[in-house]
Amino acid sequence: MTVTSTQPVLGTLSGTVPEDRIGALEAVGGVSSVDRERTAGVARPDSPIQ
Repeated sequence: MTVTSTQPVLGTLSGTVPEDRIGALEAVGGVSSVDRERTAGVARPDSPIQ
């Protein structure tokens, strides 16, 4: 895993890892969860879907 940021107060970190290595991260002692990045978007104001 390549760490891109740490949040010491929260006890978390962020980083990048190939998809096929997610299982290895989840197996590390002390790791309670591994979350994948999520994206969200907002429709343009002139879009028919709001």
